[in-house]
Amino acid sequence: MALLAEEIVEEWLNRDGWFTIRGIKIGAGEIDILAIKPTRNGIQCRHMEVHAAFNPIGYITPVPKVRRQPGQGAGYTERRSDEELQSFVSVWVRNKYDHPKKVNQRKALFNGPWTRHLVVHKIKMDKFPDGKGGILRSITFNSRGFFYPR
Repeated sequence: MALLAEEIVEEWLNRDGWFTIRGIKIGAGEIDILAIKPTRNGIQCRHMEVHAAFNPIGYITPVPKVRRQPGQGAGYTERRSDEELQSFVSVWVRNKYDHPKKVNQRKALFNGPWTRHLVVHKIKMDKFPDGKGGILRSITFNSRGFFYPR
């Protein structure tokens, strides 16, 4: 499902005039999509991570090792408090977007500002905290198209 969702997002970006690179391997991790679009005002750059599930049963953000109880897995599905979610999202954002090798890869492509986007289909959470006050924009997609939440 993840690969198909990334292909859909890449097609959406390409049709809107974005040049995209998908599936950049960084060690054991990956950058889902880097997108660049030349405009009259300069170059726009996006780092896009894509998450899609038909029936989401867990959270996007794993529980950091330092916060787990003995025997508890990273993906436990019990309800999490808003404080836990915000904390876990901050760690997740650092790992997905701020890893030094990922930052270097973006700089090698374009040494300028990059916006961060999380594209989701369905998620278990009622809301997705943005991590550090607005550094991450979420986009939802379904059969009717792509939407930025208000």
